[in-house]
Amino acid sequence: VRLEGRVDGGQWRELARSPWGVGYTAQFRVDAWDASQAWDYRVRYRDREGLDHEHSGIVQKDPKEEDGFTIAHLSCVMPTARGLESGTGEAELPVAEPLGRYTSKNLHFPHTELAEHIASHEPELLVTRSTKGIRQVPTPQTIRRSTTYTSGICGFGHFVT
Repeated sequence: VRLEGRVDGGQWRELARSPWGVGYTAQFRVDAWDASQAWDYRVRYRDREGLDHEHSGIVQKDPKEEDGFTIAHLSCVMPTARGLESGTGEAELPVAEPLGRYTSKNLHFPHTELAEHIASHEPELLVTRSTKGIRQVPTPQTIRRSTTYTSGICGFGHFVT
């Protein structure tokens, strides 16, 4: 797995290499990092079938010279208000509003409204934290297939630029 970088649209250069680690992660260390400027980065790798992949974005410059620093924190972001396999979608209490099953009131993913509100604050850092499988939402099968649902990638990937 290769980490490449460039500044101001210049030439790409390799910054670090890493083998695949546990859970298909790669850890990079870049000793001569110039944090005073923003860097374009890309991570490149070849999969088992020989296909090349690339993920790219921007590492913003260190904001130490700025007056403030805005962080958006998301914790336990759920894709639905209730599981898709339980209940009928009708109101469960006399004063509750019916959510339906496959309606925008029950289905939050891809979190469009929340993402718009977050973007309006122009955060420098997006922090996500997701609990692993404590709820059976949207279905119990979801938890069996993937116990590490990551809201940052699944619902808010467009903030990772």
